[in-house]
Amino acid sequence: MGLLGQNYRGLNLPFCGRDMDWEDTFRRQRKESESVYTLRGLDDIEYGNAALEPATEALKAPIEPPKNEEIKDQAETSVSTEKEKVLSGLKDLAEDQLKETGGPFKFPGGEVKVVENDPDLSEVIDLEVQKDSKKLQVLFVYNYSADALLLPEGERANAPSEQLLDRMISAMKMESDNFEKLVVESGEREVFLKHLASREVEVVVPMGAIATNLVLGKQERISMVHGKFFDKELTYKNDQVRQFKIVPVFNPEMILINPSMKRSTWTDLQKIMDHLGIIPK
Repeated sequence: MGLLGQNYRGLNLPFCGRDMDWEDTFRRQRKESESVYTLRGLDDIEYGNAALEPATEALKAPIEPPKNEEIKDQAETSVSTEKEKVLSGLKDLAEDQLKETGGPFKFPGGEVKVVENDPDLSEVIDLEVQKDSKKLQVLFVYNYSADALLLPEGERANAPSEQLLDRMISAMKMESDNFEKLVVESGEREVFLKHLASREVEVVVPMGAIATNLVLGKQERISMVHGKFFDKELTYKNDQVRQFKIVPVFNPEMILINPSMKRSTWTDLQKIMDHLGIIPK
């Protein structure tokens, strides 16, 4: 008997030599068979014993397709994951843009800004809100520079820092009744809070480190926070709430000392203009 016939003796197939067309015969036998065969372990295969035997176990139930609810849950999970990835990517881009230029990340159809959320920026104030409060777009808060303090009180508007401040405000193209200037000194936070009790302000712009720390109510480095938007909420008596944005910028005196800061300061002011919807003419 040939080698092929010897290897397949246990199959009871009608071939026993090399000259037989055993491959065609084998395929025909498999096709005609209606039984399901399972291969025994190699240890069980012996000459004279069938290497294949009919399966005794019933076929398992066919795999059912996932239900509509499962498909929907998977789809929602996938969409949620994609949204998180997109938002995370946009946040990273906005932060990189903020570090490089100090401005928001703009793209076709919108822009992304990094807004600082700080639980310390909500306060309860033991003061009453004045009825019929005046509405303002911007309140500039600052302390007199050294050049202004050298002049008599009635002549301080002639100081170079005060004149530069007026030019900065003029460049923002606001109507004169839409903004005010408030002069404060270190430790005079009560003056600021009382002033806000009689004003409804959209944006408070502290100028310089002293004003920024006073308005925020905590110590911050102006070089790290200038041009950033902070949400602020003051709750006065009778649950009267004042909500506004805080955007610190450099003090005019610093710009006179270091003219290279003029560009970044103008960028910060333009962001405030953009927030207010002011379009330069």
